[in-house]
Amino acid sequence: MRRLTSSNELCEGGQQRVFPAEVGQLGVVREFVEATVAGFGADESLVHDAALAADEAVCNIIVHGYQRLGGEIELCIARAGSDLVIRIRDRAQPLTPRRIRRRISPCRWNSGDRVAWGST
Repeated sequence: MRRLTSSNELCEGGQQRVFPAEVGQLGVVREFVEATVAGFGADESLVHDAALAADEAVCNIIVHGYQRLGGEIELCIARAGSDLVIRIRDRAQPLTPRRIRRRISPCRWNSGDRVAWGST
């Protein structure tokens, strides 16, 4: 498997980091997103929303893409004018509806918020 490497062209003017594709890394991912987005001067609501969105996307990659077999996930967080851009890159197999089984996600958001988990 080819390793992900940092690329300045993908994250010009932003912050970039590569994480192991492990459920146990989700807290570290959230901390990275929160610190980076807050560092751009975003308000608390946007910091929270960005961390929640990144957490869910990364969890889906770990569980459905890599199927908990390990790998790497790259996050790039940047500003594009007044927009916040979070780019997530992985080398997992593409996800298709046939690969998704009906189940509850093992990933949990630990902010105390109630989250409804959907299924397909």
